[in-house]
Amino acid sequence: SAEVLAALLGAGAAGDVPVRLDAFLGVLPTGPRHAVEFRDDDWFHPDSYEVLHRHGVAHVWLSSSLTTAHHEHVRTGDAVYVRFHGLDPDEPYRYAYGRDELAPWAERLRAIAAEGTPAWVYFNNDYHGHAVANATTLIHLLGDAARPWPALADGGRPGDDRRWRGGASDRPQPRRREHPPLRLRGPARGGNRESF
Repeated sequence: SAEVLAALLGAGAAGDVPVRLDAFLGVLPTGPRHAVEFRDDDWFHPDSYEVLHRHGVAHVWLSSSLTTAHHEHVRTGDAVYVRFHGLDPDEPYRYAYGRDELAPWAERLRAIAAEGTPAWVYFNNDYHGHAVANATTLIHLLGDAARPWPALADGGRPGDDRRWRGGASDRPQPRRREHPPLRLRGPARGGNRESF
């Protein structure tokens, strides 16, 4: 499972952004990979990217109408993290990307994969279900560069404790469960089945 730390550093004078970012990144725990998503236009600046790179933190590449800044796709750290929020300024979280909008992203992600750089791509989870359709389209556009979630490739289920970036041999062993798995009663004729 992944842990998520959300911090709101807020807007500020453009000159103090790198100083505040540097202070924040300096207290993050070592070990896990970190990624930072900017939501304020003042943060999209070469000095911010330099601070992220120095700390080995990924700058989140955005496809979003949430800010007015040009969302530069500057690679910092040792991985790429992409967030698709949506491009409709009136309803940014209810956006269905077209194939033509995803094709340039697929081209860039294929190039990154060819370099051996891991990348994670997330689509905004909306109640219209666009995220699933958008992700499926992007996977098809990526072709062989797309790597299936190992849990699914091995017949598992989403949420299994396995990581995308590794192959079968370097996967961490599943953590020992503290409690036995929950069992649900199936239909009268079907007996028991495990939940997922």
